[in-house]
Amino acid sequence: MSFEQMPMTGVKSVTELCLLGRFLEAIGQLDALEEPAKDVAACVDIYRAAARVYVSWGYPRFAKTNLEKALRLPLDSVTEITRVSLRLHLAYVRIVSCGELDKIDQDERAIKDAQATLSGLVKYQDFDSSSLEMESQVSKINLQAQNFCQRRDSDVKPAITSRLQPLVTAAQTAKRYQDVWTLYEPYCMALEPSDAIKWRDQLLSHDDIPNPLYGLISLDQAKALGDKHSLEKSKFWLSKADTAFRNCQHAYGISEVRRLQLELGFFPSANVLLDLNKIVISYLHSNLPLCVLRAAIYPLTLTLRHGQYDVYFNLHEVFHNVCNLTGLQPQRLLLEVQLIAVLERSGAHHGQVIELGMALYEMSKRLKCWTVQFHIGQILANAHHRIGNDDEAEKMAQNMYDLCIHENLKALSESEWLLARMKTSRRFNSENSQRETYHDSIAWLLKTIDSDISAGEFQIGCEKLCLVANLQFQLSRKASDKDANFILFSSALDRARALSEHLSSDEKVKVRGQCDEILVTFLLSEGKNQPDNEKELKAMKICDSLTEIYESQGLKFHAAMKHHMKALCHTQVYQKLRAGWKDGEEYRRHLAAAEREYQTAARQLGELALLQEVFSCRHLIAHVHFEAWNAKYIDDEFFLDTLRVLEETADSLRRELSVLGSLSALLQKQKFAARKQLEDLYTWSKDVALRSQDVEKAWSWSQKRKARALSDMLGLGPVVPAAVRRAISVDAIAKEMFERLIWLRSSIFHASVTDRAYLRHQIDGLEADMRKMPIFHDSAVLQDVPLNNFTRLKRLHEADTLVNQGRRVIFVDWTAHRGRLLLLTVEAHQPKDTCKLSQLALTISDVRNWMKDNFSTDEQRKSCLQTDEVSNASSALRALDALVSPITDVAREGDLLILSTTEILAALPLHALGVMSDGRKVPLIERNPVAYTQSFSITESCLSKSAERLEDGRSAFIGVFDRGEEAERIYAHIKALAGAIGAESIVGDEATKEAFRTKANETAALHFHGHCRFDATNVLQQSLILAPPKCSTPEDNRQRERENDPMPKAMAQVQSAKDSATLAQCQPVEVEISTAAKGELNLMPESAHVLLSGQVQAMNNVLLSLPESQKRTHFTVEEMFNLVLNAALVVLIACESASQTISVGDEPLGMVAGLLCAGAASVVGAAWPIPSGAGRTFSNAFYQEITQSSGTMIDLAVALQEAVLTVRDNPLFSATYYWGGFGLYGSWIYRRPRCR
Repeated sequence: MSFEQMPMTGVKSVTELCLLGRFLEAIGQLDALEEPAKDVAACVDIYRAAARVYVSWGYPRFAKTNLEKALRLPLDSVTEITRVSLRLHLAYVRIVSCGELDKIDQDERAIKDAQATLSGLVKYQDFDSSSLEMESQVSKINLQAQNFCQRRDSDVKPAITSRLQPLVTAAQTAKRYQDVWTLYEPYCMALEPSDAIKWRDQLLSHDDIPNPLYGLISLDQAKALGDKHSLEKSKFWLSKADTAFRNCQHAYGISEVRRLQLELGFFPSANVLLDLNKIVISYLHSNLPLCVLRAAIYPLTLTLRHGQYDVYFNLHEVFHNVCNLTGLQPQRLLLEVQLIAVLERSGAHHGQVIELGMALYEMSKRLKCWTVQFHIGQILANAHHRIGNDDEAEKMAQNMYDLCIHENLKALSESEWLLARMKTSRRFNSENSQRETYHDSIAWLLKTIDSDISAGEFQIGCEKLCLVANLQFQLSRKASDKDANFILFSSALDRARALSEHLSSDEKVKVRGQCDEILVTFLLSEGKNQPDNEKELKAMKICDSLTEIYESQGLKFHAAMKHHMKALCHTQVYQKLRAGWKDGEEYRRHLAAAEREYQTAARQLGELALLQEVFSCRHLIAHVHFEAWNAKYIDDEFFLDTLRVLEETADSLRRELSVLGSLSALLQKQKFAARKQLEDLYTWSKDVALRSQDVEKAWSWSQKRKARALSDMLGLGPVVPAAVRRAISVDAIAKEMFERLIWLRSSIFHASVTDRAYLRHQIDGLEADMRKMPIFHDSAVLQDVPLNNFTRLKRLHEADTLVNQGRRVIFVDWTAHRGRLLLLTVEAHQPKDTCKLSQLALTISDVRNWMKDNFSTDEQRKSCLQTDEVSNASSALRALDALVSPITDVAREGDLLILSTTEILAALPLHALGVMSDGRKVPLIERNPVAYTQSFSITESCLSKSAERLEDGRSAFIGVFDRGEEAERIYAHIKALAGAIGAESIVGDEATKEAFRTKANETAALHFHGHCRFDATNVLQQSLILAPPKCSTPEDNRQRERENDPMPKAMAQVQSAKDSATLAQCQPVEVEISTAAKGELNLMPESAHVLLSGQVQAMNNVLLSLPESQKRTHFTVEEMFNLVLNAALVVLIACESASQTISVGDEPLGMVAGLLCAGAASVVGAAWPIPSGAGRTFSNAFYQEITQSSGTMIDLAVALQEAVLTVRDNPLFSATYYWGGFGLYGSWIYRRPRCR
């Protein structure tokens, strides 16, 4: 008898409607029953029935709500078993359906009570429908816990199978198919897949099973057989399912049949992905979330297989939103793990992988999903490793190993391999350290391999043996007992090949291929020092064989990497030929072959969207072209085109790191800038420019290398020139695109971590479309920081006309190239005709040696600067005058100089070096006003910021100093300065960190006079010293303890926002970006607050008794990056406030960089400790020049020049030590605010 022939009365009919997929109708029937239900037992039944419907439907959030309502009823009148089953039902929904595994401990009592109730039931006849449901729910809870927390020696499946098998058999014999269905899911999950197939075969041999059940079970059977590649049997059961569903007019069964027919290739389709997406859309319209998610897996897999990452992102966003709307937490978690795996695999989204991965890592840790946490940890370790974060990668691998040990997880062996790989693939400080780590790792891995084999974990055993072989090979290259190491190397490879016999054919191919790859590496190492090319030719044959095998197996990544490996073989051959200058034609042939193989690898990896690997290939292509260019096989432009393609790839990788946020992004970008590939790129580009004597190209490539991490960060945000804004406003399409870009960018700050990945994907697509429109082509809104247009220099001249109509702007660029120091100058008003190049007499090594002799300690530097006089030829600084002397050949007196330093020159007072003027030697700053910058792009960005500032706003003057007469002088001085220009003054105990933060956000200009602490070994702790908080709360005390802690601060962990628990009425699922609701937690009970409140005054008394230096708080560089800064101008009269560290790529890090990233356009600071009196003199002259200037726009470079010369003219401060440290960084233009 079919279900549609059964009477449809009361709660009983709801189950049948669920099986037919008519969920909304089932809820409607329950709504009709809820009003007449008078007694508590009836209400409990209705709420539980509704919960069953919602779970089957795919809305566990609503199921939980209904069960919680039931538990709030007065349950004294119902039976004990009803109360037990109700509490278990809620535990089941929370743990299994909502994925709240962290609630297992909370629900432990409910689970134990249920198990105690069920323990007295043995035979099928002892069970009723309620106890059978309890049995099923307890089994599913245990299976869910095992799936997400896979522990060794704790398999619950055998016990569940033995418990359920007699019950299922008896129900089947009694033809109680509803009872069979109650136990169906846990029973199938507990069985081995092959046993489950056999059981379903036997069950489906009964022809009296109702149509809905027959269809659903047949569908499961078809899918299981399809996974086993038994396609004919799968087709048979799909046909049976189709008939059953048509007979009962099932709501979604026929569509499910069609979906599987498409996935298994049984249904003809011109575009499988398109047809599958149509089914997904139909499920969305029909409001069937579980069906949507079941249909998600194959389209996602298909798009990945074809490298269609745009389609993948769009689909994934839909499925993610469905999970959010319905409360399907387990499905959401697994989908997001898949997402970061895909992002990590692509090699182009490391920032997103780390950001989203840390959020998921913390979520899985909170939910106690240890297996999921392990997989995420693996991905994070690999992501950190790929971008050179060796310490973070090893730490994460160690955490995963500790997790497996602590939780006794099955993944222990995998964690051993991961940890050994991260320990041995890092950069080492010495060969001894590397050798010791390799030996320890080999010994550790070999101890664990036997246990892997005993446990049947052959795959991970093979991976470990391959790693051992590779490490043994690395040791054999440098060890004295080379033969012994080679024997161990060969033994490990042979053992891995033998062990691979236990693997599936696909895995066997991969392991054997990995062994051959290690052998190729060995052959290349052996052949390197041999006169013939026998080893290389043998290695090429292995590569060809592997490529053929991988391509036949559809292993595209492995095939691409074999082209890469074969290219390395050709590279080694041509390098040997070049070294011996043998056979020029043979050299050229192998050069061309290497290029061909690299190009093939890059193309195939590009099709897989593996940008990191593409970047490596394009670097090697550039290396081949460098060889060809040196041999004059290719011309300059051909080689430069190759370098531009390499740079575009590097820019894509660099730009993606911006998602990590201001400071984290800057640090990661600076690490990226230090890569050898980038060093080669810009060295080769300058080689081309210098050989062809193209000074314009030399200047452009020099600037494109400099401070890219900082200029990227300053380029964030919609900073659009006014002319472009006007053009956008009259173009409807451009206006709509621009407004959408602004909306997407602002949405990122409020979205959950996962949603940010989708938003950034949309931003990337939108910006790509905008780049095609002329109106947006040259706009900073697109964040195209590289200097590709030399005429952009004219913008400096155009900006300068706002403050000075008659002078020229000269951009001065120092660049180091292959040990030499070059000086490039260009006049901004006509850059095409004025670019000049000078090779300086000093080399970068000469400057380093000078610094070592004169500036290596604070005492040395002070002594050097205090005895310096520009007219004294014996002064130590005169040895460096050659660094600036060529400037006078191009700059007239009074011209504005923009100084772009390089490497160690950033620590020198270049403006204090001597130049000739009217027959006498004077400091450069006496002849010309000066502003410093790390790159043209940074100057351009700072000018944009200064031009965009609002005209209204006050200034704030802040001072805090040691108590005493000098403090009183400083405070009086600050109040006088503030009064002169109508600004606010904050001094002494009022000058707290909170006051600084507030005024940074509220004012147009910010002045600080006080102390700054600088430590070049930990520049993130460079800090302004401020007054302690006025009211000392326990949190303030804790914060002060953290700030005064001499240990480096720990990296902040990414916290994921909790989803809003607001429930809405069931409506068809709409696909949209959902934003997380952030809650505020009050972790301190009121009684505890009362108990502690009496201690506040006691702590204040302790604070007052501390020495003055210990009462201060520190505003660090690390905090500067999180500062909301609206002040266009920041003046820091503080020791070493302008001191910075400069890393590879001329990347600065320090307070100046932090303030520019926070929003400042101009920063004035001191490069070394400046006496307070000199600082006051400087400030007086600086602000006097500003107040005396007419017009709205102020020339800060002239103001600084006058202030420096005023200090120098004072007999007490004439030595360079007192005035040479002051410098202006960023924009030299400041818009005078109107006081509010």
